[in-house]
Amino acid sequence: MDIEQTITSLTQELMLIPGTSERAEDLQRCFDFVLQQFSTLDGIQVDTYEYEGSPSLFAHPRGLREPSILLCAHLDVVDHANPSDYRCRVEDGKIIGPGAGDMKGALAILITLFKHFQNSFPGCSLGLVVTSDEETGGTRGMKYLFHERGLRCGVAINPDGGCLNEMITHEKGAMHLRLRCEGTSTHAARPWQGDNALEHLAERVIKLKHELDTQPQREDDWTTTCTLTGMHTSNQASNVVPDDATAIMDIRFPAPITCQELLTHCQETLGDRIKIEALLLAEPLEMKPDPTFMKHCERVCKEAPRLMREAGASDSRFLAEAGIPTIMSRPKAGNLHCVDEWIDIESMIKFYRICEGYIREQLQLREGS
Repeated sequence: MDIEQTITSLTQELMLIPGTSERAEDLQRCFDFVLQQFSTLDGIQVDTYEYEGSPSLFAHPRGLREPSILLCAHLDVVDHANPSDYRCRVEDGKIIGPGAGDMKGALAILITLFKHFQNSFPGCSLGLVVTSDEETGGTRGMKYLFHERGLRCGVAINPDGGCLNEMITHEKGAMHLRLRCEGTSTHAARPWQGDNALEHLAERVIKLKHELDTQPQREDDWTTTCTLTGMHTSNQASNVVPDDATAIMDIRFPAPITCQELLTHCQETLGDRIKIEALLLAEPLEMKPDPTFMKHCERVCKEAPRLMREAGASDSRFLAEAGIPTIMSRPKAGNLHCVDEWIDIESMIKFYRICEGYIREQLQLREGS
């Protein structure tokens, strides 16, 4: 079986197992499927972990706990309400379906690379980490492995951002906030007798949005966004003033702003009546490009790679916090987090060749030093 067929087939198999935090059984089933990929490799040890319900694994040559190069991926995808959405098809040179680009296709490439190198160069200093909680914050996977279990490596490759010949050097920080407000219920015909929690919360949220959101129109508009993603109340009657309200906000921000600075500003703007619960806190990230990886990108793509900034956050922040240089680039993909998400097959093969050349050169350099 050639590389294209191997990677395409493995991607499709991974995509057909939903692997979402909302479907724990499917998530475990997808994890078990990934585990099976290493069952025939001699000399390989697979350490498995589970933290707060999220499984993860670290595959490495037996006795080698700190590989020179570590391949990193997550198997979870965003949740879609309709189970029938989790299907895939190959059309116009693309694999289409939930999880294709983020990041079942990249996971298939990394598994194939790891197996190839461990079969061809047994015991080579290459490892692979697979987690299952990136879409819900990454704290139970990558953060746990690197901050609690002490996992380390020389350099990491995390294909969860960028494009085929685009390398990510900056990511915005991210904050997901749950905002709660309480009031006093009364009949809607006599609103003066109560205190409308929903209206008060809505007013303060809009004020915060107007203060923070600079309304960028494209990826390179490197400014803050503040997005209201949910609002509800327990009240179900159309003629009752609600005494509780909850909102969810997603805030993305560039350096040098910090999470603590932004949290303080949010509380001051929202006022004491509104209680803030931080669901996700991710500081802005800056990474240095790897000249050797860039050289292999140019060799395969026939053009120099571009250095890019990414509005989204990724698990790479946990690697950076541990002092580990990280490479972020991936095959061409689009419509991420949608049911018609896609990844380009030709670019998957090119990305495989880029990584193959980079790993071979880096391991040869280190083995000969």
